Amino acid sequence: MDITDGRIDQIENRVNAVIIGNKIVPRYPFYVLSILQTYEAFMPSDLSITSHGHCYHVLIIAHLLKAGISRTDDEIDSCLNFAEHLAFSIHQAKDAAGNIGVGAFEEFVAEYKMTYLLKESTFSRLCDTEYGIVVRSRGGFRNPYMYFFFLGRFLAKHSEKHRELIERMLEHSYVRSNCLTLIFIVHHTSDNKIIEDIVLRNMCTLDGVAPSVLNREEARVFEDIVTSIPKEVMSRNSVEAERKKARRDRDMDEEREVYEEEESLGVVNDVYRILKNNEILGQVLKNKYGSLERGTILEIIEAIADGGLRLVRLLVGSQEEMNGVAVLVHKRSPKLGLERIKNAIRMLSFLWAMGNIEMVVAALNKPEIRGLVDEVVDRKDTPAYNLIGYFLRLDTADELTSEDHKRLKSMLAKYKYPFLERVLSLRTQWYLNTHEVKVPLEQAICAELNVRYQPRLKSKN
Repeated sequence: MDITDGRIDQIENRVNAVIIGNKIVPRYPFYVLSILQTYEAFMPSDLSITSHGHCYHVLIIAHLLKAGISRTDDEIDSCLNFAEHLAFSIHQAKDAAGNIGVGAFEEFVAEYKMTYLLKESTFSRLCDTEYGIVVRSRGGFRNPYMYFFFLGRFLAKHSEKHRELIERMLEHSYVRSNCLTLIFIVHHTSDNKIIEDIVLRNMCTLDGVAPSVLNREEARVFEDIVTSIPKEVMSRNSVEAERKKARRDRDMDEEREVYEEEESLGVVNDVYRILKNNEILGQVLKNKYGSLERGTILEIIEAIADGGLRLVRLLVGSQEEMNGVAVLVHKRSPKLGLERIKNAIRMLSFLWAMGNIEMVVAALNKPEIRGLVDEVVDRKDTPAYNLIGYFLRLDTADELTSEDHKRLKSMLAKYKYPFLERVLSLRTQWYLNTHEVKVPLEQAICAELNVRYQPRLKSKN
């Protein structure tokens, strides 16, 4: 059976969410293959964790089995319990590198054995130099994801006792270590109060800033930018060649990305808090949609979208406001031309707007919830929400259909101004470049966009 480019996108997104998205699993064949096997072949044996959490769970079990740990529940449970307590001990030591050193580690092991039974053979395999999950020489875990996985698992089990600690993590979710720990707490807990807390904090952050709507008036500042972008970006290269190029570009973006590790000040905190909360809530939607009530899912979708659109509004001001900023910058740096500064500010604002919309789309990227996203989009019915809904349709479709064409046609008829027209056209053309689409449908879409249809080169088999 042939597999569509859209279906390949969904599989790649799952793998990349683990390897590229959080950057806590090495990009080695062992991990890629294990993740694929997890999604395609395994069913969770422990249904208290979600499918995404189960993926990490399986990777850890694979390490333990390779190290010689028996497949019996008691043996594996013994390893997991030890790892949970080690992760919490490392957290208490406040070691940024996720290690406590060999001396402190030996003290931890001695204290642990006074409370729990741990066979020496099991402990030796846990610390196996080739496959063990614990590195004895530095008192830490083999890979960062193991530390965050087990810390989240420990705190989920002891959430009432450590409620204040979890609250501090929620308040400072913009710090990467807190964000990753919260993701795994959510994976392991059946307590939806943590999810409710994250939603509420997202709604209350920058609550004095209205979500952007990107209507004609608001988007007028982008007219010079969008009209300077080529109208046609259709390629005659094969879909295969364009997809390879897209992957290379994604890898370059990954290398350039920098995580915020330090607690910043003022509004910067709020920006990072929304970005990280959206990341956590996106994981909730992807992994817990089957156990959440429809109303809760709708609330999370709206919290993610409104949070991202408040960030858009934060930097997208009126033409007068942007010109005022340009004048201030020009006074500080007279050698820079005023018009050049104005153009740079508009471009920065445009990239910020589109980047945040794409991050919202990425957080909502789960085909199973697309119908509920459409409900929220239709209820809100702003240009910004409709952009999110349409982009999501492109990103979650197994293949493009006449219904997607119909939605594009409706939006182009409804929003007749340069920003929406050009953004819709460019995003659709990019999709056509990187996905096999039935020729009659592609021709109809090109006609709708008023761009030339060009038969592309065939992919090499």
